[in-house]
Amino acid sequence: MLPKPELSFFGREKELQQLRDLFSIFKQDGTSEVIFVSGPTGSGKATLVEKAFKEEKCLYGVGQFEAGEMKKPFTSLAHCVLALVQAILDADAACTEKYAKLIKSSLTPQDAYMLELLTPEARLIVPEYARQGDKFPKPGSKECFEYCKYTIRIFLRAIAVPERPVVLFMNNLQWVDKTTIDILKSIIFFPDVQHCFIVGAYKHEDVGPDHMLSKWIEEDAINTIDLKQFEPDQLYEILVEILGTKDNV
Repeated sequence: MLPKPELSFFGREKELQQLRDLFSIFKQDGTSEVIFVSGPTGSGKATLVEKAFKEEKCLYGVGQFEAGEMKKPFTSLAHCVLALVQAILDADAACTEKYAKLIKSSLTPQDAYMLELLTPEARLIVPEYARQGDKFPKPGSKECFEYCKYTIRIFLRAIAVPERPVVLFMNNLQWVDKTTIDILKSIIFFPDVQHCFIVGAYKHEDVGPDHMLSKWIEEDAINTIDLKQFEPDQLYEILVEILGTKDNV
């Protein structure tokens, strides 16, 4: 029996093309950009983003925010960095070596050690840098926060290249913390980081006008793709596709 083909992406063709067009413009400009995707629970935000970048030649990292983690900064970004590190390690030997050279040319051993503290797997890319750092600011201090922010930024600057830009997908931004927003802003608005595309998704029913995310969107006029609930005729087409028949639908 032949495998059943992948279900069509009903009702989101316009938004999918919009996201792909924005990414195309971003690649041509070579800058770093951010865009948000909003919608209610089950509207297909994550599916939209995954489908948009499935065939793109990019380094793709995903970070998932969870309820109750607003007091744990760097958690979601660490997940993104881990995904990027894993993609580099899973590449062929020549590609991994290329990224290792880029990292060594941008990060000092101490910077690399800070990156390793965020994502231990990072030591596998440049093993000779492993645990060479010894002078770090006090955990939880403002100096420590600034150093972590700096380390993430220069890591992205090192690995984001024109032929393979970096895409960070930050999901469930309704639970984002202020520290992460500050870091994302530093990635986007500092000219030293280029070829980095950030896509954030959030449930719009959980983000009111006083939410820090709403304020960021308004202050910097960030593009937002809003996914509406499916119309009855769209739901009908989806059911027909799943069941393979119009009977009893």
